[in-house]
Amino acid sequence: MGREGTPASTDAPLAGWQFKGTFRRSQRAVFDAVGPSPISPLHIVAPPGAGKTLVGLELARRAGSRAVALAPTTTIRSQWARAATEMKGSCAADGLRAESPGQVISEDPQRPGDFTALTYQMLSVMEESSPFDDLARSEWLAELVEAGREPGAAKAWLSDLASSHRAAYMRGLRRRAGRLRKERVRENTTALEAVLHPNARALIARLVAHGVTTVILDECHHLLDHWAIVVHCLLARIRERGVEPLVIGLTATLPSEDDRVLYENYTGLLGEVDYELPAPAVVKEGNLAPYRDFAWFVTPTQDELGFLRTQDRELTRLVEGTLGQSNGIAFLERELLQEDVPAREGAPSGTARTPEERVAAAFKADFAFSEAAARMLGELAPQHRIVGLVGPEASQRATMDQRIRVLARYALTCLLPHPEEAETWASVKAVLADFGYHLTDRGVRRGRDPVDQILATSVAKDYAVGEILRHELARDAGEEVRAVVLVDFAVHGHGVGAQKKRAGALRCFEIVAADESIASLRPVLVTARHLRVAVRDVGDLVPRFEEITGVTPTVMPTDSPGVVELGLSGLGPSAIVAAVSQLVARGDVRLLVGTRGLLGEGWDCPAVNTLIDLSVAATSAATQQLRGRSLRLDTNWPEKVAHNWTVTSVVESGMKLDGVSDLARLSRKHERVWGIARDGTGAITRGLTHTLTRRQLTQLDGIVEKRSPAVRAADVNRETLRELPARAETRRQWGIGEPYLGEQREALTLSPAARLRPFVSSLTLDIVLLLIGVGVVAIGLQLFRIGAAAGSLSLVAKLILFGGAGAVMLWGTREFWKSMWLAARQRALPATAYQGAAFAIARVLHSRGRVPRYGQGNIVVVPLYAEGMTVAQYAVEVRGGELADQQLILTQLEELLAPVRTPRFLLEVGQAPLRGRSAVSWLGSRIAELIGFRTRFLQVPTALGRRRADAQLFAEEWGRYVGPCTLHEIDSPDKLALLTRARQRSAAPGTRTGRREVWA
Repeated sequence: MGREGTPASTDAPLAGWQFKGTFRRSQRAVFDAVGPSPISPLHIVAPPGAGKTLVGLELARRAGSRAVALAPTTTIRSQWARAATEMKGSCAADGLRAESPGQVISEDPQRPGDFTALTYQMLSVMEESSPFDDLARSEWLAELVEAGREPGAAKAWLSDLASSHRAAYMRGLRRRAGRLRKERVRENTTALEAVLHPNARALIARLVAHGVTTVILDECHHLLDHWAIVVHCLLARIRERGVEPLVIGLTATLPSEDDRVLYENYTGLLGEVDYELPAPAVVKEGNLAPYRDFAWFVTPTQDELGFLRTQDRELTRLVEGTLGQSNGIAFLERELLQEDVPAREGAPSGTARTPEERVAAAFKADFAFSEAAARMLGELAPQHRIVGLVGPEASQRATMDQRIRVLARYALTCLLPHPEEAETWASVKAVLADFGYHLTDRGVRRGRDPVDQILATSVAKDYAVGEILRHELARDAGEEVRAVVLVDFAVHGHGVGAQKKRAGALRCFEIVAADESIASLRPVLVTARHLRVAVRDVGDLVPRFEEITGVTPTVMPTDSPGVVELGLSGLGPSAIVAAVSQLVARGDVRLLVGTRGLLGEGWDCPAVNTLIDLSVAATSAATQQLRGRSLRLDTNWPEKVAHNWTVTSVVESGMKLDGVSDLARLSRKHERVWGIARDGTGAITRGLTHTLTRRQLTQLDGIVEKRSPAVRAADVNRETLRELPARAETRRQWGIGEPYLGEQREALTLSPAARLRPFVSSLTLDIVLLLIGVGVVAIGLQLFRIGAAAGSLSLVAKLILFGGAGAVMLWGTREFWKSMWLAARQRALPATAYQGAAFAIARVLHSRGRVPRYGQGNIVVVPLYAEGMTVAQYAVEVRGGELADQQLILTQLEELLAPVRTPRFLLEVGQAPLRGRSAVSWLGSRIAELIGFRTRFLQVPTALGRRRADAQLFAEEWGRYVGPCTLHEIDSPDKLALLTRARQRSAAPGTRTGRREVWA
């Protein structure tokens, strides 16, 4: 098909191409989604092994014009050329177009074909002398002058540096030049084209002159900086010919949004995602191996813990010696009791604000710092009156970042302005530097965190490789295990522990090679510069390397007595990797240790079925690429099931250091990965729920929060081994070949800290209203008895009296019975409160045209159970409508149940406003207040609290579907005290929320 969906003319480029096989359902779904006349650019996300190359070729064939495919490596470039050759079919002249001289398929930048496969590097070669160097030098000089040097002295110093230390000078120049190119040139692609090498400019011109109008960008997540801008140049030149190019971006995952400038380069080129094909669809179709993800937890070694304990003691000493003293406590008081709070309207001059109002004002002015200060005060002076005013928030443990935040503010406020405190200032500055924070007179900024470095590169992770593999070998299909261990670099990180050797692939392999329990795997190390084997395996592996490569390896000793280096003269890293991959496929080598750069993206070894990830790369792009190494189908093991392990360091109880950075990295690695949930439902979910059981997630919470009794990493690992399914069972659970909907749903998980408190009323209020109702009934019956005993009343009068008594009873207890009914439902079926809250939100959003109409049946609350536990969680799902609509409702529900921050509106639940209530109900509420009944508070979500009318409507819907409530608007200083009370009296105390994404 052509660009307009009509058959391409027979003399058009690529016209005679055809795919002779059958497209997969998932591939057909892509074609259906983009339509016969796709709008450029096309941005398609699909996992490794999903057939993206074939998708790109088919889209190019339908476009019916000359195409170029750009790839990040020569290996991937060649894959495009081979796939195009297979699709070419019976093209005219079997390789040459008669009417258009040149190759049909080409990898030669000098001779483009109808389809040309190139690398990004061919287009982006820079001139050795870049004009950005001049701009960078000027910026460097300006920085020196701003720092206090005279212009002449700055210029002389820079010239001296260029002569005496050329490497340092060039590093500084290149760093600034790169930043300038990233920030300025993306707005003017002509400027970049001017600095390209003549060969690169000639190649762009050659492609444009050849008539290329379809541009395929493979692994397009790389298009962030220089490559993105060069592609912009190519597209701009095509448009100058009056043709709008068709841009097809293909990737396994989206790049990180951490650098907004780079991410805008990417989205400016490719726009939002047009179609995302999830990995489960490809697995169910039988085109990727079924898989499981697991986590293995370690604690740092004694040497590493010694370093961390020293850091912990230093921080504790500093906190107690500064914030824990009278000056520090006074500082926390001042920060939490804001002074400049306006007086109440109409109050006499000099009227002081209450402490509740002053605390609320502090939180409203700077919530993050006030929260940190309150937690620090709760730790240092738990009986302080302000701790009671703040509420549950002050009883939570301060994180290390919060400690640093408060310490830095104290240093700037109470130390720096006073010369006599110079020594204390220097001490605070030094300790913060040990934690990777740089304190200056402008504030504190974060640098490299040494605690995180210890956790990320702990030698305990290297020893975990053996532990994991011993368990893998002892289970079903153990003889099929072909494992790869991926580390960031050959050598990097710290040198604490393990004979002070620096972390990396070399250290990991030394430990693995010394482990006799996995010696049968014949481990091999491969990096860009090293090929190593265990001494015991030299006799087995040297002849095999010679057989495959035709080169006799030289054997050289290393600094480890159990490991030797192999030299293969004349072979580069790619040839060595190919040889090692062949040995893995044959089973001669069953354990490979290597670097992420060499064995990550682009490496293809289908025999690998066990991945052990020791890397610190946590972006979704890096994670998806690493997981793709183990998911390829293996013809030698048709029943292949892949296991992917992530090794994570934690700091157990006994130290106030958080030690959660590696846990956070684990969460980021899995947030975009799908897998079979560990909750026994068999659902396919995204995130940690398919990696850890609910019991394990609870155990990890205990480690993070330093709960007592202490939870150990070994406890979490025992749960993994206890629940570790057989590979055959995993394959069965994936249901390969079974039909699927291909739909994604999202749920909000709620974990109440205690039994769900009914939102409608309290037991106290129920009893009070019940007693009043009984009293009304008793009075009515007594009146009837008196009237009946008199005997003088007529039958009509008796009926009127009896009916009146009944009416009084029903009227007086109407709200009581309604309240009791709702409360009983919420106690018997706690999920009904969550359902009613979500439905009330949905109704308000629908009234404003934000979401379609939902019925109560569309809001489903499912209790989730854990073995040996009562209800551990509730999952709230919104069924129907678009995914974005569901997410909007769930986001508002999550905000509603979160701790109160600084909302515009508060919902006081458990009591209704006086208007429209009966005198009996009013009397009941007053009695309840007198005997100590306290209502609870929720914050009205942001989307429902921007307008007063929306908030009022939400309160009405809440009263209809959940229970009595009163709406409060925080619109004056008089209301600030209410915020403080609301934080003390949450209606959902300690409720934990999370997202559960389900694919079906």
